[in-house]
Amino acid sequence: MFRSIRFRLTVWYVVLLALTLAAFSGGVYFALRQNLYGNLQDTVDTRAQTLTGVLTFRGDLPVLTQSDAPTDPQGEQFARVFDKSGNVVYDNSTGVTVPIDQASVTRALSGSTVRDSVQSSDEVLQTVTQPIQHNAQVVGAIQVGVSEGDVR
Repeated sequence: MFRSIRFRLTVWYVVLLALTLAAFSGGVYFALRQNLYGNLQDTVDTRAQTLTGVLTFRGDLPVLTQSDAPTDPQGEQFARVFDKSGNVVYDNSTGVTVPIDQASVTRALSGSTVRDSVQSSDEVLQTVTQPIQHNAQVVGAIQVGVSEGDVR
């Protein structure tokens, strides 16, 4: 029975079909994953640009208010503003412990944009830290983070 041509062809058909379906499923999974992470990064970038646009300045000190960037009660996003010395002047990450990566802040204060993943107290957040310019010079940095929870 196991030597019949019908049985062997059926086994080959099943194996080829299984491999084809596995390859297709893997391709769809990885394409969707890339798309979701790309959209998440776009969300982080857009939020950073929006908050940078509503910043006000007291001299060279960047100011962001609670009404501009309210605290997220679920802790899925946060915003921080640093002055040119690297000191936090605004932080709405209340309720969630998000560590400050001083190296990212230093690089942003030197004019670079830094993208990273940060582990908070209970979530992984995608972050962007970028320089704040006023009168053609860097006067601070803004850091924005959004949870990866919906992507994972």
